[in-house]
Amino acid sequence: MKNLRIFSAAALSCYPTFAQADSTLTPPPQWEATATMGIGFNAARLPKGSAQDLVDEGEHEVSIEIVKSDFLFKTWPLRFKGGATYSPQAFDDQDPSSATYAEIGLGNTAKNLDDLLQRNTLLKRHVKKYEGKIKPYFLFRHTDGQSGFIDGHKRYDDNLSGGFSYTTNNPWHCSAIEDGVCKSNWKLIIGADIARNWSSDGTQRYWQTKASVKGITPSLDLTAKFNLFAKFDVSRRSFDSVPQLVKDRKDWSYKTSGGVEVTFDIHGIDFAGNAGLRYQVRNSNVDANDYHRTYGFGSLEASVKF
Repeated sequence: MKNLRIFSAAALSCYPTFAQADSTLTPPPQWEATATMGIGFNAARLPKGSAQDLVDEGEHEVSIEIVKSDFLFKTWPLRFKGGATYSPQAFDDQDPSSATYAEIGLGNTAKNLDDLLQRNTLLKRHVKKYEGKIKPYFLFRHTDGQSGFIDGHKRYDDNLSGGFSYTTNNPWHCSAIEDGVCKSNWKLIIGADIARNWSSDGTQRYWQTKASVKGITPSLDLTAKFNLFAKFDVSRRSFDSVPQLVKDRKDWSYKTSGGVEVTFDIHGIDFAGNAGLRYQVRNSNVDANDYHRTYGFGSLEASVKF
């Protein structure tokens, strides 16, 4: 849902004391704080006969995040984040249209695949010529859903999730090889995760599994850097039993998207954004929850570190 987003960020870093005479060595930051703001849209035209012609599921967001970069194994960061979201054009009147939230997370930093496979020489040989990165993570998020613009409590949600993403160079083409390793601007990102959601609304308690694949082309460097992307993901939600429902709800969701990504810098402010189309299908054993839609989406992020 976080689509067209415009962010401003502030970072504050502190450094440990090093007992070294060489003052030219600059240690990496141990703590970093980032504030963000954003606006967004995620629009789709609805079938004829619907109560509305257009659905806009976009979110506006403000948040602050604090990260300790080397909390575990010197590579896994510890993250704290809190903020608020607002979806003024939310289609489903039963859903909260705004929320406040707090998160605590561990991981989501790149690790060399080689480091994780030191004891598995067979698998290492299979992936040796590709320079891969794995990003594992665990995340807990508490959300207080509100009606209107933070105008009254509607429901609580607690979500615990864990998973990983794996980024590799394009396995079908190497633009160059260095030290036996494929170097390419083409990227392939594979991800998977599992999540459990608890809610004060009994119909929103579920298990979810998800897998995704994303391909990114080499950048075209002009005043800004542009690249194309394509992505496919599939997820399954298995909802808890609810007495008032005849059968337990189970949903499959499929999303295919593609578009353009851009990064650029203006007076020390880093911008990153994307725009594109997404086709989305949900198949449920409860027929009323089935749909297929084509969305237009976009995103823009701006970040500044001090």
